[in-house]
Amino acid sequence: MKSKRIEENKLEPEIEYPCLMTDGSNKVFLMKSEEDGFLVYQQGSGATYPLGDEAEGWGIGGFKPFNGKIELSNE
Repeated sequence: MKSKRIEENKLEPEIEYPCLMTDGSNKVFLMKSEEDGFLVYQQGSGATYPLGDEAEGWGIGGFKPFNGKIELSNE
C-alpha cells in the first residue's frame, strides 16, 4: 500500500466522524470515532506502525483535524 500527502489547508473545521486527524508527528489517521481509527499516512524512516494499523481507544487528546488530502492506492 502507498499513501501520498497532497495538500494541507490551515483552517480547522468542526470535527465530524469519520475524519482525518493528525497527531503532530507526521502521521495521519482516519478516525471512525473519537476513540477509534487507523493509520493512513506516515512520513519518515522511523515508522513505528504499519499503514492500516488499527487501534481502539487511542483517544484524540493530542490530535488535531488534518485539513489536507490523502491519496490511497494499491501500489
